[in-house]
Amino acid sequence: VSGDVIKVPCDKILNNMHTLSKIIRSMKKRRGEIDFESNEIKFEFDENKFPIDVKLRVQREAEELIEDFMIAANESVASEMFDAGFPYVYRVHDMPSPLKIQNFINYISLLGVQHKGKIDFENISSMDVQKLNDFLKDTEKYSIFNKKLLRSMQKAVYSPENRGHFGIASPCYSHF
Repeated sequence: VSGDVIKVPCDKILNNMHTLSKIIRSMKKRRGEIDFESNEIKFEFDENKFPIDVKLRVQREAEELIEDFMIAANESVASEMFDAGFPYVYRVHDMPSPLKIQNFINYISLLGVQHKGKIDFENISSMDVQKLNDFLKDTEKYSIFNKKLLRSMQKAVYSPENRGHFGIASPCYSHF
């Protein structure tokens, strides 16, 4: 340390974090995390703070890395609280309604897209939804289908009862 400058080998730390982030992302994918397309927008303003343009905001690798570690931290804290039996507030995301998923399959069928995969509508898994989403990626209407499938999901809510998080395929999740 010299004055207010801290000399840390950041390149090694960041490279290790990048490697770990890829491992975390791979683990989340294997357990069934649903990878919905999320198009965020950003506004551009002139010098008078008047909006002049709207563009798609691209999430870069650094943001993905931060999100991977944030989710891992949230899962770790939630699991510790749950295992210790402490009262806690969880971020829960329940399984989608079987009827909504059946309606979605019927909807894409009416538009000429035949999903051949087997889905147990009464016991649907996040992996089933991700496989359906992956199947739809090759269609020309993917962006529309993706949004409609996302709307077929339940909304995530806060609860003192841990019921897991369907969308990220996590048995125990919170926002702390």
